[in-house]
Amino acid sequence: MSFLRSCWRRLSGNQGRAIERLLEEQRTKFAELQRQTEKNSKTLEGKISLQQKKIEKEVRRVARVLEGLDSRISSKQGLINRVERCRIQLDNLSRRELLSDYPYADSEHRFWNQRASLHSQNGEDGLVLELIRAIGNPHRKTIEMCCGDNGGNSGALIFELGWSGLLVDGDQERLDRLRDKHSHDPDRVKLEQAWITCENVNDLIRNGGVSGPVDLLSVDVDGVDYWLWQAIDACTPDIVIAEYNASFGPERSVTVPYAPDFARPTDFRLYYGASLTALERLGRTKGYRLIGVEPRGVNAFFLRDELLADEYPAKPASDAFRTLDKHVLYQKKKGYSDFFAELESRGLPIEDVSP
Repeated sequence: MSFLRSCWRRLSGNQGRAIERLLEEQRTKFAELQRQTEKNSKTLEGKISLQQKKIEKEVRRVARVLEGLDSRISSKQGLINRVERCRIQLDNLSRRELLSDYPYADSEHRFWNQRASLHSQNGEDGLVLELIRAIGNPHRKTIEMCCGDNGGNSGALIFELGWSGLLVDGDQERLDRLRDKHSHDPDRVKLEQAWITCENVNDLIRNGGVSGPVDLLSVDVDGVDYWLWQAIDACTPDIVIAEYNASFGPERSVTVPYAPDFARPTDFRLYYGASLTALERLGRTKGYRLIGVEPRGVNAFFLRDELLADEYPAKPASDAFRTLDKHVLYQKKKGYSDFFAELESRGLPIEDVSP
């Protein structure tokens, strides 16, 4: 019996040592596996970091390419715009020279053929100068609501003739460019950065030193133009130029609703301003008559009722209306068969201002 017990103890000891050796081998393998995993993890992290750096470098390169492409596109478009502007100006000058020796049938034909652009976009400079010449005894004062970086329809009067005026724009960068391009006497010309509203427009006029009689009031804010003209009572212009929205058509008397912070939607730039009929009716309530629209179909011209009534009679909006080609092309491109239905589908309200 003691012999058997002795054999069992030796066998148990051998098994224990074998198990211990086996466990030690497994611990060694596990430690090696752990070291290898850590090493692979560091290698993988390094590869990921390197790949991330490559991606970031490529993103920066693409951004530089896009920035340069955008700059070239902007520069090219600017060049195209300047060439087109020169073409229009050459056409205007050629027309005036060609017709200068021939009698016009009436003052209306003479008037529209005087269009020329020194600062304005659509020949308004020549038209304004013709009206001022016909009226006589100018006040030598002008007001431009949203002057841009060229002075708008008042630019020629201020920077070429040296008249007094108020030029207002909501964009400070545009005003800075205007200052850089044209020197002016700050005592004579007020350049004002302001977002124009019905609440501040008369204060802007009074503080700008142009209250009372003025030769020209030009309203071109691409928004609440109707409401601004309606609110203005601090000055009495002989001539009013107001931009209308040709997309509203010649029949309906409508405008965008008033909002002090109105801005054209970036995804639907045709939503702004008022119809020509709405402006014509507003003009009548303020003592002005519509005499016509420049040929491109952007700006409407109004005269104070007591001025040049025989030479420039009132013209109904339905007769004076002109379509704006770029609006027509845009709507065709987008497939808008009914402009008013498109406004309704987008939830963009309009206000009827019929009497």
